Amino acid sequence: GRRRAPCGVSIGNCNQVMAGTFGCLVSRTNQLFILSNNHVIALVNTSPLNVGIPQPGRLDGGVCSPDVIARLAQFVPINFAPGAVNLVDAAIARTSPQLVDRRILRPGGALQPIAPGFVVPSFNLQVQKSGRTTQYRRGFVDLVNTTVNVTYAPLGGVARFVNQFRVRGLGGIFSDRGDSGSLVTTFPQNRPVGLLFAGNAANNMTFCNPLPAVLAAFGVNIVT
Repeated sequence: GRRRAPCGVSIGNCNQVMAGTFGCLVSRTNQLFILSNNHVIALVNTSPLNVGIPQPGRLDGGVCSPDVIARLAQFVPINFAPGAVNLVDAAIARTSPQLVDRRILRPGGALQPIAPGFVVPSFNLQVQKSGRTTQYRRGFVDLVNTTVNVTYAPLGGVARFVNQFRVRGLGGIFSDRGDSGSLVTTFPQNRPVGLLFAGNAANNMTFCNPLPAVLAAFGVNIVT
């Protein structure tokens, strides 16, 4: 693991051998949290709160408890009921400043600050992300306000998400399994746009939650 761990690296949950991505840092009332997906750090509604979040995830050799950088604090439950709609796949884990870095890991080990303010996704918006599996990739938004059904096997069923946006990779796929939880930002300004949560690598399609819904769910702000 890296200390201090930057945004864009592998994280997981101590209760399962798996890995996803540390998206960014968020805060509320002087408390600092890691932002990622529910399915990465809350194991699709099944993880107890306060469980350790290792960096890297156990799938990547992370060991609990030496590699724990945060503890699960809150998640938005994913609703699998017929007819139910979801807005976000998101969770936060409490951390401390000496364990994490507010910047995002970029090629060559560079650490790039996140620019303040968020951007509403729009057609052809140029974006970038750093994730656990495919690392740094660039892409563009090719669909906004879309609905997508996501399968959460084996931990859950199929959940419907509304008001999402879709990204296609430039020069290759934008994401693959394990990149879930990545922060998607504008290129080159690096302003936050969304939280990556699902995709189909074979079709070069990545789906993301717009950030306002994610931040509102927890009453947090992105740390820049």
